[in-house]
Amino acid sequence: MVGWNIQDTTRLWLEGWIASQQGWRIDVLAHSLNQLRPELFEGRTLLVWCGDNRTSAQQQQLTSWQEQGHDIFPLGI
Repeated sequence: MVGWNIQDTTRLWLEGWIASQQGWRIDVLAHSLNQLRPELFEGRTLLVWCGDNRTSAQQQQLTSWQEQGHDIFPLGI
């Protein structure tokens, strides 16, 4: 699980806990990333937390990565 352009890492950990309660087995990258490169996580499922309100650019990029075959699940709203 990674945070992408977030300020509050407490929420990142909370979202990680919520995901674990939903059956995900997760590892949390403790610091937010400014740039997300899913190719560095080949063979892994990425849970991505973008904060309460994902930007349209983030949503478009997440969709593009999913279409390219990356196993990415946005969390939150």
